[in-house]
Amino acid sequence: MSLIGNFGKVAANLHSLTWEIGSVVGTFQTEDKITCSAYSPENNLVLLLAQSGEATCSNRLVALKENGEIKFDVTEPSDYWFYYLASHVNYEMAVVCISKGNALDWYFSIDPDSGELHPLNRSY
Repeated sequence: MSLIGNFGKVAANLHSLTWEIGSVVGTFQTEDKITCSAYSPENNLVLLLAQSGEATCSNRLVALKENGEIKFDVTEPSDYWFYYLASHVNYEMAVVCISKGNALDWYFSIDPDSGELHPLNRSY
């Protein structure tokens, strides 16, 4: 399966996300700016990227259970910023990151239980 991108409805102020999965309506509010959202049907998780504080790019990855409870909340890998959520040929849950030091984008798989990120390969 693949991630479902642009999942749910992001509020006009970019600080809350609302979604519906079956008969369950979930919501998540944050002080950070939500920049991307997706849904993992395989893991039944809502994913979002957010930009906190003075950051210039997304620096927070949050996974939510269908009811809005946080499953994990992780920061970007060292030397990278989060760019967008995507599926990878071998992993349903992945994130593309941009390097802080050069022009290479990179895929990272997302562990659905812990949020641990594992480098995969360049993203073109």
